[in-house]
Amino acid sequence: MEPPPIPSVLLRGEWSMGKVLEVYWRFSMIGDTYLGRCLAGLMPEKPNFGILPPHFTAGRENPFIEEGMKRCFGVILRRYGGFGVEGALLLFLASIVYHHEWLKTQIAGTTDHPFLQIPILNDPKLLEELKKLVTLDPAGAVTMATGVPESVKLRDKLREVIGLLTEYRNDVKWLKENLTEMVKNAMEEKATENGNITATFVAEQVAAATSKLAAPLVKQMEEMEQDLLLLLGHAHRVLWV
Repeated sequence: MEPPPIPSVLLRGEWSMGKVLEVYWRFSMIGDTYLGRCLAGLMPEKPNFGILPPHFTAGRENPFIEEGMKRCFGVILRRYGGFGVEGALLLFLASIVYHHEWLKTQIAGTTDHPFLQIPILNDPKLLEELKKLVTLDPAGAVTMATGVPESVKLRDKLREVIGLLTEYRNDVKWLKENLTEMVKNAMEEKATENGNITATFVAEQVAAATSKLAAPLVKQMEEMEQDLLLLLGHAHRVLWV
């Protein structure tokens, strides 16, 4: 695991780095957001590290989202609505909606749990409408993951390559097991039609069978090769600049 930068850790913990280091040793944005992902419980070596947070596909112009915001954060919006807190509150609301089933398991059978005070959990109709608007895919104001180092992106791309190679190996195995039968069936069909079987016909059948499996995989592998070269080139620049 590649840990977040030390300055980001110290600043998040509100620990002093000393006067000299606080002047000259700065954290980068990716360092702070990378640390945030780690604190959220995401592991850099896992495939879902670059996942987006739960968010809405629309904004406050949607009547259901606006109603949910007023129900949950009405007091905050009235007092601090002009200070740029709306974006964070929208993410909080989306997280509540996305994790509503888990939240309900925590309050089941209790009468004094703090989660009972979350208004939308007690409004099934509003919650159902909000569920339709929550996603983990790029949408609305959330279109790109932050805090994902190049090394993590490279690892994810390598996973894709390994998956593609596994698929290719399985296809080759299937072709090896079935090619003889496929050619045999094609030859029998041709013989039934006019009895004229040539070496060219057999070669065409074999080429068609292999091309059907290989062509899509070759295209995907070429695209991944380009992506990997770009990532490796960028990682090289990051290391040496």
